[in-house]
Amino acid sequence: MLENENYPVFLLCKVMCISKSGFYKWFECKDKNYHLNYSLEEEIKKIHTSSRGTYGRSLILSTLKKSFIKVGKKRVSKIMKNLNINGVGKPKFRTTTKIDRQAIHFPNLISGDFTSYKPNQLWTRYYLYFNERGLGLFVHNIGCLSKSNNWLEHAR
Repeated sequence: MLENENYPVFLLCKVMCISKSGFYKWFECKDKNYHLNYSLEEEIKKIHTSSRGTYGRSLILSTLKKSFIKVGKKRVSKIMKNLNINGVGKPKFRTTTKIDRQAIHFPNLISGDFTSYKPNQLWTRYYLYFNERGLGLFVHNIGCLSKSNNWLEHAR
């Protein structure tokens, strides 16, 4: 509206070939959205910094809706793009164990039933790894799962 100081609105509208009412409708609508977007920008910045930069569009949108602010996902996306804000996505899943297809596969004889009534019927091995003060320590235990041997009672 800087030119409004030098020239009247009706003359500017006549030169641009638009109606005066159309200009005012556009100007009021733009002004209203500008203030709404500005308050949303501040809110989105606040949510993004409180999440330490991890929240993306969907989490910011759900946080705004919990705060009873009605806004659409496209508007949040546009504002985030204008502010150059991005969320942190989930890391890609990478398999660490490679299956050997030629290895002999033994059947699962226990099938989740760890109750044994006779000695020497079920044997298991138990691995633990501790990392205390930079020292890696492996604990390996082999034992029988009979009722008389109570060493794995806590796991039941």
